[in-house]
Amino acid sequence: MSANNVFVSYKYHDSDVKPLGNYATTVRDYVDYLERMFDGSEKVYYRGEEDGNDLSNLTEDTIRQILSDKIFYTTVTVVLMSPNMYDRSLPENKQWIPWEISYSMKETSRESGKSHMNAVLAVVLPDRNGKYDYAVEQHRCHRSIHTDRFFPIIRKNMFNIRSPEKGCCECGCQVYRGVCSYIPLVTWEDFISDHAGCIKRALDNKENQESFNICKKLEQ
Repeated sequence: MSANNVFVSYKYHDSDVKPLGNYATTVRDYVDYLERMFDGSEKVYYRGEEDGNDLSNLTEDTIRQILSDKIFYTTVTVVLMSPNMYDRSLPENKQWIPWEISYSMKETSRESGKSHMNAVLAVVLPDRNGKYDYAVEQHRCHRSIHTDRFFPIIRKNMFNIRSPEKGCCECGCQVYRGVCSYIPLVTWEDFISDHAGCIKRALDNKENQESFNICKKLEQ
């Protein structure tokens, strides 16, 4: 796999996550961890927001321009899933995470060139109790993904393969076989143990994007 520029989409101040040390932890601390990890990689380069770049006092148009400039030169968008990421009190198109995902999945042109559709990977962070079951639950012979708790643009790009392969697991539940979602979902532990392999899964889906019913639009 050639080197890829990665943009990380996340909810900065969500603190309902497992501490990374003996200090109060937010999702931004996980991004800092990834930055350090990617610094030692020849496969991945971090091209997202730097810590300390406070955008809160800027206009929405200015923030959108800054983010679009960063996303334009990337090939992969990694979404850090956290318990309080999805604010159900606001329309999807009024929240930055889904906007970043939507923009990264579109093809855009500038004088400097053209940006193609990004691969997208969802990485579930452990909650403050070290559990993932707010997003994904592992059963004896299958796992359940709680897509109803995700942003619509993430939900609509999961289990969206055009020709799904289904079967029954040992307990009799109907399950999907093989690749079934344009946006693969992995846990934090899986990602840090083999981030290149996880990213390759998302890139493989991008190369086979015609196999999926892909949604790029946000709900109003």
